[in-house]
Amino acid sequence: MNTEIQRLNGPILARWLSRYYEMKPFRGGTEFVAETDSRSGVIKIYDADQYISMDIMELIVYEKTGDYPLYYLHFELRSMRNAIENIQDFRDYLYERSYQTLDETPQIKIKNIAICCSSGWTSTHFAKQLQRHLQQNQLPVKVSAGSYHGIEKLVQENELILLAPQIAYLLPELQKKYGDKFGLINTRDFATQNYSAVLKQVQSH
Repeated sequence: MNTEIQRLNGPILARWLSRYYEMKPFRGGTEFVAETDSRSGVIKIYDADQYISMDIMELIVYEKTGDYPLYYLHFELRSMRNAIENIQDFRDYLYERSYQTLDETPQIKIKNIAICCSSGWTSTHFAKQLQRHLQQNQLPVKVSAGSYHGIEKLVQENELILLAPQIAYLLPELQKKYGDKFGLINTRDFATQNYSAVLKQVQSH
């Protein structure tokens, strides 16, 4: 899609969100706030500028009694469909009473996994925590991370590459080129850091 057209995604989504959430403009973007009895939800749209070429959306859910996010996801507004799907998952999580994770850690045959996102920053954090989870469960799997700009290197060095939901729009193209070497991390599992569920996904890949 043309970049100029993609830049309309932010304003369109901001107008749509303003119908349902309290809107709070801030320098460089717009914030939308939603509340439940126990949780606070925040949607932020950061406007493109001289440093970032695309509007960025951030989705966060907090427990009102704590400061650490229960749910966190950020992504470029390149795909309207992807953005709406992520917003819907954010809403579902915000209004749920609880979310059950998987207690049982599966057995994994794959030895090398890479987590891939747009910049490599988010995937690096996720990969480190996933590696810790694997070590705690004595599973001999190596997890690395990287940006989709270095996708060829990730393909050469890993048996499986899992895309972060921020770049879900790339999956059809990558699967067409590389087959089942690519998968997609579920938005909820990524945003809530549900590592057991991700490993269950790897097992069934």
